[in-house]
Amino acid sequence: RKLELYNRIKDLKSKSKLEKEQRFFDYSGAKATLLNLQQRLSETEANIALLRRTIEKKLFKTRFYLEKIYPRVGEYIGVGAPVADLADLSREKIVLFVPVEVAPRLKGAQVVVAGKGGLFKISKIWRVPDRQYITSYRVELIGKGLPVGKVVPVQFNFDHQPKKERNEKEN
Repeated sequence: RKLELYNRIKDLKSKSKLEKEQRFFDYSGAKATLLNLQQRLSETEANIALLRRTIEKKLFKTRFYLEKIYPRVGEYIGVGAPVADLADLSREKIVLFVPVEVAPRLKGAQVVVAGKGGLFKISKIWRVPDRQYITSYRVELIGKGLPVGKVVPVQFNFDHQPKKERNEKEN
């Protein structure tokens, strides 16, 4: 619009040179302002794109079960601060405590969890009594197929032993 006003009066003899220059400077100032605003707009768009890429890098996807998220919405966290607790559901672990005298017999026993055999196997039998349960050994079972966080009954079937061990005992 300022350009139109300048073009209208630039060739008129009735307008003074001062007025023509004033219209030209108005046009030049408006054009400079427009270019400045266009530059700021492109910089802002570039910053928005950079922030979007940065946010995408901060998002994480996982195949694990998300137990707990530590930061609250809108809270900043530092480098190395814990973000979340995750649990691997591909393998489940049951921890139980058995009397010291029963622990040696567990090696060949079949584990029955929630009435189903074969879901879990004994992964570790601690040979040192537990600090909290002094008269018991800690036993860890590994397997899968149970709902998370559910209390289940566990039984050991001592009659079921692998054929190799049975043959050795009979001889």
